[in-house]
Amino acid sequence: MQAQPIPFDTLTPERFEDQMDCMIRNANRDVDHISKVLTPTYSTVLQPLDVIVTNINDFYAIGSHLEVILGSPGWRESMTRARSKVTGFITGIPLNRTLYRALLQIDADALGAAQQRHLQQTLQTFRLSGAELDDTKQSRLASIEQRLNAQAATFASHVVGASDDIKLEVKRHELDGMPTHEIKNAIKRGQHLGYDGPVLSGDAVCFRTVMRFCRNRRVREALWRLYYSRGCTDTFDNRPLIQELLALRREKAGLFGYDNIIQLRLQTRMVASASQVDTFLENLSERSQSAAEAEHLRLVEFIEHELEQPEVARDLMPWDVDFYSEILRERACGFDESALHPYTSLPSLLEGLFSLAYRLFDVRFKPMPDIPKWHEDVLVYGVWDRGDAFRGYAYMDLHPRQGKRPGAWMYPLVHSTQTDMPISGVMAANLSRGTDGNTPRLDHREMCTLYHEFGHLLHHLLSDIKIGSLAGTNVAWDFVELPSQILENWCWSNDALSTLLVHEEDGLPAPDALIRKLVQSRTYRAASGLLRQVSFATLDFKLHRIPLDEDPLAEALEHARGYSLVPLPETYSMITSFGHLFSSAVGYSAGYYAYLWAQMLEADAFERFEEEGVFSSETGRHFRETILATGNMAPAMTSFVSFRGNEPSEDALFRRLGLMER
Repeated sequence: MQAQPIPFDTLTPERFEDQMDCMIRNANRDVDHISKVLTPTYSTVLQPLDVIVTNINDFYAIGSHLEVILGSPGWRESMTRARSKVTGFITGIPLNRTLYRALLQIDADALGAAQQRHLQQTLQTFRLSGAELDDTKQSRLASIEQRLNAQAATFASHVVGASDDIKLEVKRHELDGMPTHEIKNAIKRGQHLGYDGPVLSGDAVCFRTVMRFCRNRRVREALWRLYYSRGCTDTFDNRPLIQELLALRREKAGLFGYDNIIQLRLQTRMVASASQVDTFLENLSERSQSAAEAEHLRLVEFIEHELEQPEVARDLMPWDVDFYSEILRERACGFDESALHPYTSLPSLLEGLFSLAYRLFDVRFKPMPDIPKWHEDVLVYGVWDRGDAFRGYAYMDLHPRQGKRPGAWMYPLVHSTQTDMPISGVMAANLSRGTDGNTPRLDHREMCTLYHEFGHLLHHLLSDIKIGSLAGTNVAWDFVELPSQILENWCWSNDALSTLLVHEEDGLPAPDALIRKLVQSRTYRAASGLLRQVSFATLDFKLHRIPLDEDPLAEALEHARGYSLVPLPETYSMITSFGHLFSSAVGYSAGYYAYLWAQMLEADAFERFEEEGVFSSETGRHFRETILATGNMAPAMTSFVSFRGNEPSEDALFRRLGLMER
């Protein structure tokens, strides 16, 4: 018998807030009870504490999800109030001295290995959350946490508002070169908003398409300037929020005796120290810098001599790079993105994705259209495991709309603990939407995004850990991207794509020649892409290290110019919409390097799949058992070595990017 799904059809902001209040009241009562037991043991203190906190976090995650996915005033207002209460509750747990003393009294020697790991991790979390600070510092820490959560949420809402606020009216002929479906979207958008002509928006799909395909340089420049000034207007001004968030993080670190938040965060990461991260990023930069410069020179020469546009080549600007790079890619690799479209309809890609999950991990996804959902766009799937055992629900909300947060992400909604609800997770994105009722067709980058977020979803859904705080994606932050990024490799494998890409009408596989050209294009401008990610990771560390009296926006612009191979105007302000660093109290702040670290991990790990077969059920089973199912029950390096047989090497990443011979 299947457990009941989340009642999204009846969950209103008011009901959510009432239930959240009730849960917090009950949780405070229960925490008070377990903290005062006469003989603290695992079963009387730590196990019930984990259930209490997991249930609060899970229900709060449902509200947070609806806030960012719907963007309605009602949900924003309810979540503003709920956020303060939940932050107070969660922050107060490790500051409860009676509870901390009870945990310290638990006899670790009497516990099994899993329970010992749970106790060890919990005590570490308590210490790094202020359990051993004096009363004055604890009080200040609680205030800082409240403010961090509130201001990060405001930053995120400003990015959504600023993105929605972009409405660039253009003439139909100014969209020449763009895919037909995106031109239709622009026309429909203009009609819906009451404009006379097509309108370009600030959603990522529209922006990326214009940068890659629109032949009109003036239009590209206008949209680029609007997009990279989000968060800089009086209405949605994130500039003071950045300064405050950086200052609060610095102050929080100081309470624990650290110079900056980086040192505090790395206490729970896979890497050992900030210097290890610095060395890692320096190595990546050194290996990619000269190659990126060569790629840029090739692009300039192509524009000047082969396209015979010397004036553009002499004055190449950031809104030109993607456009001309796309033309050069087609010429150099013989790959035309549009030739892929008959094989990348969303239903076809999802069918291939589910087939891959079944072949590798022995898990099946079945459509469940009658399950309650929050919007008509949402796809809902039941998840069945080996032997037809029901695991839970997977929700997919994949297309942009007004009020929805930009980007792509996965939210764990319900963990597999003692709760009555089945494990549930949502993957959300802003992928191309079909026009005039037609089936959505994704470009290859969007296909990679689909696989990436599905990897996160599998990491959550396939967890076998019943301890909520150690289950699923609750792993070291620089390890959590391994399951997501490794899955992208199937989007670049000849053997995989010949099975996963099928024609939407006749079901025939994509031609071998087309697949070969696509795979060969993977290393096209790979050094430039790597250097861009290094620039973000090093900027993250730099901002969290600079003195508080320095201007972070000026520092960010100077830093970006140091890495950019084209001029960046004074108005360039990517940092004011950089949600990875500022849309969450924690998020990827002081940890953006994790994407590159995980890229190294997955490049090395995927070489085993290449050696043993990309559809090897035995390799997939081992990956599931050692990585996906185990959560944080072992140190991240231990889990990696259990699968790969050795510690990770940067060489695998360089080989994959074509920066080192295989």
